Amino acid sequence: MKGYLVRWKIRDGDDQTIDYWFSSSPRDGATWPTRESAEVHMQEFNRKGVTIPSSFGERLTIHDFKVEEREDGKFVVFYEAPVILREP
Repeated sequence: MKGYLVRWKIRDGDDQTIDYWFSSSPRDGATWPTRESAEVHMQEFNRKGVTIPSSFGERLTIHDFKVEEREDGKFVVFYEAPVILREP
């Protein structure tokens, strides 16, 4: 499952914490005009890592962001999360 990075913001009063928002749709993702500019941001996210809550309530730090071109020629950054199936 792909999670497209929509936006990020440094938390007010805490310059060490950054909040991130994701969407399953590339249409909602933050865009860059060139692959190169998207890759600069992607590399920064990969270098620092992005910490998100997992579906199990744990914190997970991800480092494997990638760049994808949308149909309109703009570029988005995404993370492809593994899908873990649970038996009923």
